[in-house]
Amino acid sequence: AIVAHFSGVEQPWVSRGSQMALIPVWFLAVYIQIALLVPVSHWLWRRFGWGSILGLGAAAAAVDWAFFQGSLVAGAWVNYLLVWSCVHQLGYAWRAGHLNGSIKPLALAIFGGGALFCLVHFGPYPVSMVGVPGEKISNSMPPKISLICLGCLQVGLLLSIQDAMGRWLKGLRVWAATVLINTMIMTLFLWHMTVMILSVGAAHLMGDVGLTSTPNSGEWWAQKAIWLWVFTLALFPAVAIFGRFERPRDLPKGCAPLAPWRLVIGALMVCFGLAAVAYGGVADDMPLGLRWTTLVPPFVGAALTRRWHKPTPQGVAP
Repeated sequence: AIVAHFSGVEQPWVSRGSQMALIPVWFLAVYIQIALLVPVSHWLWRRFGWGSILGLGAAAAAVDWAFFQGSLVAGAWVNYLLVWSCVHQLGYAWRAGHLNGSIKPLALAIFGGGALFCLVHFGPYPVSMVGVPGEKISNSMPPKISLICLGCLQVGLLLSIQDAMGRWLKGLRVWAATVLINTMIMTLFLWHMTVMILSVGAAHLMGDVGLTSTPNSGEWWAQKAIWLWVFTLALFPAVAIFGRFERPRDLPKGCAPLAPWRLVIGALMVCFGLAAVAYGGVADDMPLGLRWTTLVPPFVGAALTRRWHKPTPQGVAP
């Protein structure tokens, strides 16, 4: 964004490009939010069971209703909490054994798929489950109950084949490949859009190489396969640089736990900043062409949750 700003690229183009590149960070914001609320969500499951799922879903549906009525537009962002907490509760149901076998998961998938079909074809919800430029209403910004239905469909389908997949994963090569990919899965997810935008930008600077074919033409489909290879190869540097941050590190001996307030405030600041970046990108008319009001909070939040001093040896006064 800084390079584009000083290269004379118009701010709206930089804003749209950065927003598209950083869309995946919404997942990280949700992931941190859900992890932060695990004590609450686990208590809700122990206390209410499936009722916690139904209650969160009903609350999200009420927010959607108010949103479409025009009486709760800004407040609809509360569904970031309600929708994804509802989907997360399905994990407790799975771990409790309520979704074993194939019949129950398939029933969940049928319910989710049927409800999603009705919402899209008979309701005001768009077909695309992700944000599409130009659409007046998005299923994901802010989240809608359509994503709860999609989550039920996906979870149900995956759990219906978990026994078969478990047998397949017993193969050494398959399991090794699965473990390898999972050591870098977050890096791949967070950086794939950035790599795509940078690759397309480079093609534009080289005279629109591979960008001029007519969509759905034979040439377009042939170039699509080439582009997939280009994006894949371009991901390797990102994985090499950032993949190491996914590998957990053991805390040094003598480290005391961080104060809870630092963890909570830091996590909230990171969530806010990442959600804002995913929503509007990083380009602005501020210094260096960056929107510092959304860029600073994630770094401050990360600093709050980091240890900046060496651990005090046990038995030695600080």
